[in-house]
Amino acid sequence: MEINFKENSLIQLASSVNNKELSAVMLVQKSLDVIEELNPAINAFCAVNPESSMVQAEKVDALIVEIGKKQTELTTCIKELGERQVIIIDLQ
Repeated sequence: MEINFKENSLIQLASSVNNKELSAVMLVQKSLDVIEELNPAINAFCAVNPESSMVQAEKVDALIVEIGKKQTELTTCIKELGERQVIIIDLQ
């Protein structure tokens, strides 16, 4: 997916990250590139921390991979307790 902030909403971009069509690292890097390019003229950002931003993006990507693994291992078990049914979801 091409990252275009004028054509794609943040919701669309976040969905693309969640669906692994785009990595969080790629999205953050593109954001940092645009900030670096445009900020001298528009002065919209007082401070930018690229290192911290990239670390957080790497964590998001790792979490998405881990959640994907957990979803494939998902097992469900229904236990009846009296009149109530309880669904137990095991994310081994």
